[in-house]
Amino acid sequence: MEYSSRSVSHRRRAQSAPFPFVLARPVITVALCLVLVALTWLLRSPLHHLPLERDEGAYAVLASGLAAGQVPYRDLFDHKPPLVFLVYMLALPIPGDPVVALRLLATGYLLASGAALLALGWRLYGRWAGLAALALTLAYGSSLRFQGITFNSEAILLLPALLACLALVEALKRQRPALAGLAGLGVGLATLAKPVGGLLLLPLALALLAAPWFWRTRLRALTLALAGGALPLLLVAGWLWTQGALPAAYEALVVYNRLYAAESLAMGWDFWGLASIWGPMLMLAGPGMLGLLATLARRELRQVPNLAAAGWGLALLGSALLSLRAYPHYYLVAVPFFALWAGAGLVLLSRLSARWLVLPASLVLLLVLLAPPLREIGALRGHTPTEQSTALYGADGLNFFAQADEVAAYVQQRVPPNQPIFVWAAEPQIYYLAQRPPATRFVYDYPLERLAGARDETLAALRREPPALIITYRDVRPIGSGPLFEELGYRLQARIGGFDMFGR
Repeated sequence: MEYSSRSVSHRRRAQSAPFPFVLARPVITVALCLVLVALTWLLRSPLHHLPLERDEGAYAVLASGLAAGQVPYRDLFDHKPPLVFLVYMLALPIPGDPVVALRLLATGYLLASGAALLALGWRLYGRWAGLAALALTLAYGSSLRFQGITFNSEAILLLPALLACLALVEALKRQRPALAGLAGLGVGLATLAKPVGGLLLLPLALALLAAPWFWRTRLRALTLALAGGALPLLLVAGWLWTQGALPAAYEALVVYNRLYAAESLAMGWDFWGLASIWGPMLMLAGPGMLGLLATLARRELRQVPNLAAAGWGLALLGSALLSLRAYPHYYLVAVPFFALWAGAGLVLLSRLSARWLVLPASLVLLLVLLAPPLREIGALRGHTPTEQSTALYGADGLNFFAQADEVAAYVQQRVPPNQPIFVWAAEPQIYYLAQRPPATRFVYDYPLERLAGARDETLAALRREPPALIITYRDVRPIGSGPLFEELGYRLQARIGGFDMFGR
């Protein structure tokens, strides 16, 4: 009996597939992806009313200001690079509740990051590994243990970082040095989401230098990668320079972050705090690291593209560890690679099983890994937004984040549109929810404690143009507020949750 070369190749793929060949058909793959998208939506949608936390509030305020023509750092202070604000601007045209708009954006962004991971996993370890990695990323990227339901800078970093890794893998597999420029561009964009994204330059450079190319080709690829990485940084720096905001950007992105890092070092490594985070995280991190070791143990998987992706994931994990702070969302950057390695490990494990055990055994293991985040989110589905915020953030969620909407409603009733207010606390989400501008460029009070001259600048701005309302934490009077209130005639007007409202 004769076979065409195409049919022989078809049969060989079927024999080598770790699952029945029907699962490798494109239609089935698309169907499974659509099912995962629908399940992710069902999983996250009950939490789309979750109150904003303070970091999200700051990004939303900066995004609103940017849309209104204000310049970050010069007009509104934050210590994160501008890609975060640009991404947050995508939520502004979404009609309805502004909190829900941001949550919808976060869910869509996670799905986009998952699509990039699916392509990466498929290219490195095969279709099934990519699908397993997608399922794990969508679940753990929504989990409480990583604070995945929130939309922090780590979540924004993931998409350009994953696309950069995919471009690097394609450059190495196709032997196309020009694609290294796209990988560098992705690293540059990741750095514009969070400065630790710059750590990805190390695995990028090492992978290109280790590529089986001529030295001239390697140097060309490395040059293109570095140029691609520098391009978005130079464009942003040039725009800030034209707006006269470069000194303010230096103060926010360099001086302030340096002070923040010095505080972290002075506090030391929060071992017990990290242990309390890593305990529940090990459900994904453990199988992920075992999967990484299993792939590295196989000769056919120790090729430069696979090693480059491994270095990519370890660099992102290292960026979280180097933060020294026990914040769960810092570790969100490692979730896709834990998921990728776990998915690859499941595929390798399936090949060791009897053929009739392959599909059920692997699916059972995958469901076991998916169970913790699904159970966490499922437990909150019937809860109110206040209860969800309390479960996620404790006392801050109950007293501050969940009360911000009521405070914003109070502001809207008493302050005309476009009239500034001042939140003398670390809760900038009130500005965003109330749709009232801040009276100074400092939208939260941390810089007043850290930056030289920031408090004096703030007090001078408040005296020059007294805001309609000043909001503080309940029974907390910030340094300098007493004389200012006495001088300008501010009196306590109302108390809502953990906040005091002062007016003239």
